[in-house]
Amino acid sequence: MSARTAVLWTVLALPLLLLVPAHALAGAWIPAPGESYSELRTGAFTADGYHDLDGARAPLPGGGLSEQRSLAARNEFGWKPRMSFFLTLPAVSVTRRTGNGAFERTETGLGDAVLGVRRLIAGGGRSALAIELGWKAPLGYDGDLSPHDSRGRALAVTGDTASHAVPGVAQLAPTLGAGQQDLMGTLNFGTALAGFGFIEVGAGYRYRTQAPADQAIGAADLGLWLGPSLLVGGRYRGEMAVGDGDTPADKIDLHLVGPLLLYRVDDHIDLMVGSLHTASAKNALHIDEVYVSLAVRHTRLHRLQGFLGDKRSR
Repeated sequence: MSARTAVLWTVLALPLLLLVPAHALAGAWIPAPGESYSELRTGAFTADGYHDLDGARAPLPGGGLSEQRSLAARNEFGWKPRMSFFLTLPAVSVTRRTGNGAFERTETGLGDAVLGVRRLIAGGGRSALAIELGWKAPLGYDGDLSPHDSRGRALAVTGDTASHAVPGVAQLAPTLGAGQQDLMGTLNFGTALAGFGFIEVGAGYRYRTQAPADQAIGAADLGLWLGPSLLVGGRYRGEMAVGDGDTPADKIDLHLVGPLLLYRVDDHIDLMVGSLHTASAKNALHIDEVYVSLAVRHTRLHRLQGFLGDKRSR
């Protein structure tokens, strides 16, 4: 592929690249029937560059910034023995402005909801193995503002703005979602660490309708207790393109890592602050996101059984 072609496809795909994947927990332990876990999370980042088709970092076409602010509510309920139901609802505000001030636009509204089920298939005490099935679907945003048309192909530059704007700026209009549905399946494993923490890992597959290439997805969470109430840890979230999309720019890779700090107020309330940073990527923004969350739970899990546990050690 020539350098000119690579740049062209990257510019055409940039609306899709403005989106950030949902940073769901890699949960292995699940709430029992009648138990629940609810989390309200707010996050924000400002990006001045992206990673191209080869993974190299470059300024945004036209310069300037892409900004995102989000508020997401995740709720999980124990449904049946060894099975839970979860739902995530996000509100998003995205702003794109060029360096010369020729283009600035903000879109605010509901993004893409994710709902699904998790089933415990082995363990449930010190260690647990669970399967998760999820469905992502767009909420109330205007499909015409999503980065793909009904055939799933990247939209061309059209309209009066494109005739005098910096090449690619018309496609940089902020979007609240990718405009298509996804089906996801993951296998999650968690285990306690010698009485002082836990680790949870997950791996799976995301089937994406329309243009974007399907993805292999992975996640990992590490938590270490420094006392009865304070936990420090780290988080990884990754997605890697599998197969081909309609264009080279439909193949999106993104690997995020970052620290977290959690304060367990009591057996029912957690406060968490953390950040996620792009370690490597292709066809994606370079992200440095900071987030804060408040979690309320009613479960019989203990603190070595992931984020859904209380202050008990067993």
